[in-house]
Amino acid sequence: FFFLSMSTPTESVLDDTERKEEGSHVSEWQPKALRARPEILELYERSRPLSEKRTFGSYISTSSTEAKHALSHKNVMQMILGLLDESGYQKTKEKLEEETKFKYTEGTMCKGFLQKILQMGIKDVSSALDPTLTQIESAGVEGDPEVEVFDYQPTFEVEDTGPDIDIWDEGPITNHNLVIGQDEVAKTSFIVSGTSNKIIEFITSAKQGNLTTRNLVLATYQSWMTPEKFFDKLMQRYNIPDISIQQQKDMEPEKFVKDIRTGVALVLKSWMSNHPKDFSERVIEKLRDFVENRLVKDGRPDLAKTLRSPLTRLMEVSVQVEESSIDVSKCPDPKVPKNIFSPLLTLDDVPKEEIARQMTLIDNKLFTGISVTEFLSRNWSKSRNIRSSAVAAIINRFNQMVKWVVSSILRENKYKERARVLMNFLEIANRLLSIQSYNSMAAIFFGVTHGAIYRLSHTFNELSSDARRTLTTLSDVLNPDGGYRKYIDLYESQKPPRIPFLGAHLQEISFLDETIPDTVGDMVNLSKRKIIYEKTQSILKYQSIGFNFLPVRQISVFLNKFDLIKYENEMYKISLLREPKGISATDLVDYEKDSML
Repeated sequence: FFFLSMSTPTESVLDDTERKEEGSHVSEWQPKALRARPEILELYERSRPLSEKRTFGSYISTSSTEAKHALSHKNVMQMILGLLDESGYQKTKEKLEEETKFKYTEGTMCKGFLQKILQMGIKDVSSALDPTLTQIESAGVEGDPEVEVFDYQPTFEVEDTGPDIDIWDEGPITNHNLVIGQDEVAKTSFIVSGTSNKIIEFITSAKQGNLTTRNLVLATYQSWMTPEKFFDKLMQRYNIPDISIQQQKDMEPEKFVKDIRTGVALVLKSWMSNHPKDFSERVIEKLRDFVENRLVKDGRPDLAKTLRSPLTRLMEVSVQVEESSIDVSKCPDPKVPKNIFSPLLTLDDVPKEEIARQMTLIDNKLFTGISVTEFLSRNWSKSRNIRSSAVAAIINRFNQMVKWVVSSILRENKYKERARVLMNFLEIANRLLSIQSYNSMAAIFFGVTHGAIYRLSHTFNELSSDARRTLTTLSDVLNPDGGYRKYIDLYESQKPPRIPFLGAHLQEISFLDETIPDTVGDMVNLSKRKIIYEKTQSILKYQSIGFNFLPVRQISVFLNKFDLIKYENEMYKISLLREPKGISATDLVDYEKDSML
């Protein structure tokens, strides 16, 4: 809801022309406006706690309180323009005024009114308005951490690869619709680039199709078409026109039809078995109808039998509740503090080893949700995919953790206390390194080496020798030279379970995505997908192997509710207050004493 502020009877809700038509004296206008506009009346009553004004009943009694939940476009624009004006985005405000033909009238809405409105419906309004757009998991709606949240099925932005031509109408293979390469070692052919139709034709062909190319297409097709369209294309391939059968000269018509339809069934079987998350209820229903009706009608009970088993498993997957794969017998006992149930639980109360374990479980849940498709065409960074992207969720958590580390250190007034907090974080990072949980480890490292922290020389002078060694080790592992080569070599050399520092891998994948074109003419560049797919396999290879740690909900909730200093400029201001430039250690002690007075 948007709420309208009426701080005085002279503030206008109706335009001046409307007020004149009413013929109302200024002192009578507000009661008449509220009586005439029940939707505004409800908005006014709901916004009363914000403005601390009298209820309408104290002006005049009325029974007309039915809300139409409507607010004029003009007033909404005034609130948006007001927010831009308050935030200092003058150029944006002027451009918006130019485009919308609305001019901002100062004083029309009270300061911060849009934020107050959003606070009524969104718990974390600062995240809703955060220009960094880092609230991925809940998009500004904090919710109850005790309640599990299930998002919609991931859907990804796909490029339009041209007009949709029926697979049998495209014509014969040419260099403009399919380019084939030869693997001299494996003695097989593969697709370099091709149109959607010719790619489908290739992977369903008994003569040309091979398992490697089929698996590549099934893993990457969502970068250029949706699952529903992919299924429809397979059905086009299955429905062979009579004229195409009559024109076939290389083999008997019956064998021609049988081979193609068998090829389609094999692709469907592999698709259902290896990519169950691709299937919406709509596509599953189409599949069920195809298996139970069409195949039987066409005299292919053999294919129906082949597909029933993976289809049954697919339907079970679509409705089953996720079960834990943790082997409790192999899990160490959680190290919990005595005040584990206290609402005042803090970082200092929980053993550092257990914090590292719980951070790992949080990261692992996000990591196991990543699909190869997210790495193609940088789908994680596209606005319409933010809510359903596991990669974006990991990036968001990483950024939030960096801010949390910085905020936690800066909130301490005394440099020795800041050093204590910094050492705690370094100990946690060392624990994370030892269990191969690299994403949170890297987040802590980038937090303690953030500019607002790293300049605190007197704080760093207080670090213990163990903390210094940990900082040196992390600096070496996360050296950015060669695209984080040391870290990537370490990650690829280790056995599972492990969680990657995703930022290092995305750097290389983003470079490949930017430098290699998505299409070649009107054809999908499948060789590009193959390169990125092979890179992602090294990241996701052991994705299904989890950590044998027991979740502790109280600690997990604590580690998901970060108290942050949100903006970089604010961090630097506080940093300068904590340790002014050029101050000596002796003067800093006196400065801290004076600050406490």
